[in-house]
Amino acid sequence: MDAVCDTENVITALNTEWTWMCASTRDGALVQGWLKQAGVITPPVVRGRLDALLQYLQTEVARSQGPGFSDLWMGALLARAAGEGSEAQLATRVLVQAMLPGAVRLTSGLARMGNPFGEVAQLVVGSLYQVVRRYPLVSRPGKIAANLIMETRHLAVRELARETQRSGDELDEWVMDTVPAPAGAEDPVTHAELALLAEAAAAAGLHQVGHPADDLVGARGEMAELLVRALAEKVLDQDGVAAITLHFREGAPRDEDAAQRAGVSHAAWRQRRSRAVGRLRTSAREWVAAA
Repeated sequence: MDAVCDTENVITALNTEWTWMCASTRDGALVQGWLKQAGVITPPVVRGRLDALLQYLQTEVARSQGPGFSDLWMGALLARAAGEGSEAQLATRVLVQAMLPGAVRLTSGLARMGNPFGEVAQLVVGSLYQVVRRYPLVSRPGKIAANLIMETRHLAVRELARETQRSGDELDEWVMDTVPAPAGAEDPVTHAELALLAEAAAAAGLHQVGHPADDLVGARGEMAELLVRALAEKVLDQDGVAAITLHFREGAPRDEDAAQRAGVSHAAWRQRRSRAVGRLRTSAREWVAAA
């Protein structure tokens, strides 16, 4: 299986390819066999499709085995990915799919600098493939998910700096090196994803309008992710984001007070929020359809 490249929307292309891969039970059985051989899982486990196996590894088994379990199964696949041939490509592809949500959030953070989302996604996914293939498993066997995302960030930032003629340090200000684990981040994959979302939210100014970076789980996290992407793709501006978040957060001010602070009339404030919600709803539907 070839790495996806030269596509207008690499995220959509990867998800389409993944759906095609999951239509056959052969790859799922092969990956499951590797994990059994490595002593990571034992029968009975799920049969067949790759997507069912990945969900099993990330949710059901992870809950019973604890946060360190992801290091076991990711480590087993990384050992395979370091080789050559079709099996190495398959192991790499499964790991890339597992880390894809984190890659999307990293893309949102880098796109905040004004770079097109699709182009940044292409660069981030390419970096993720490289990091998976050359990951130093012997020297870094722990916190694999977080390390994969952070190494991908380092590589993507350097490449983006070269392409845009910005300094790496300037781009580094928009995505973080290390952060405390946000609330609800028990698994390393979740930790890495929430850390990146918290950084993107802070860079987008959401911490100023009702989205504290340590409370980005559940519905709050989903809303923050939508708003970060809406800003990155210029669906909304900061005024539109503020109109939405100020209205729906806990302890929201009255419309009259919010309008006064913004220096506009009550009617203008309500119209601003209505337009922002409409734009966000339309774009969200398009993003879901493309996913």
